[in-house]
Amino acid sequence: MNYSNRSLWLLGLSTFGTVCVIGIFNYKFNQWMRKRVNKIKKDNQIDILNKNRLLTFGVSSDQCDGHMKRQFDCGNLDCNYGRLSYILGFINNCQKNLDVCIYIITAKLFGDCIINAHRRGVKVRVIADSDMSFSAQSLINTFRAGDIPTRQRMSPFIMHHKFVIVDSEVLINGSMNFTMTGAFCNWENVMITTQPELVNSFQKAFNSLWEDFSPLNYSPLDGIIKAQAPQHQVANV
Repeated sequence: MNYSNRSLWLLGLSTFGTVCVIGIFNYKFNQWMRKRVNKIKKDNQIDILNKNRLLTFGVSSDQCDGHMKRQFDCGNLDCNYGRLSYILGFINNCQKNLDVCIYIITAKLFGDCIINAHRRGVKVRVIADSDMSFSAQSLINTFRAGDIPTRQRMSPFIMHHKFVIVDSEVLINGSMNFTMTGAFCNWENVMITTQPELVNSFQKAFNSLWEDFSPLNYSPLDGIIKAQAPQHQVANV
């Protein structure tokens, strides 16, 4: 290799190295900037994810043709199957923590998502109504058997909340219980939002209820009051 060709080769190699270094620097800088901007937005309770939607379930909703062929996720939010798939998608994509506060859960579709999240290493906590957790088809005992932390409290009053918090960033809240009746046989509403102010408020409410329902806070009087109070019965929820 003569001097001229060697110089050109070194110049090309130097240019290539410089471009690579600049490219890596730009990538790392942009990555750092995105994290910094997101932190500033989060600290100022600005919605980063911008996932805000209201889903309404109804018995008169049309079903897509694909569901006759056992296709579940149709991606159509005008269909109850599509709406349910959209909700379950947030739970399936959960990465860090999942807090579930639900009156009753009997639908295996919901239960499997929660169990799978736990198996992925997601920190899962479940709060449920004490009466409904021992009702037929309730999945609370299944969660307990799978070492998923669950809490209920003996009380004459109903634990009637129905909300889920995904990764402390997404709130799923509404009138629907995690039952097939709720998804396909009732008129229900479910709101999904990533508005930090709402998510944080529900997170504080969940943490407070989790602490309140701790076995350490149980009193024998709870059982006495419960035994003397009229029992609530719910069907087709």
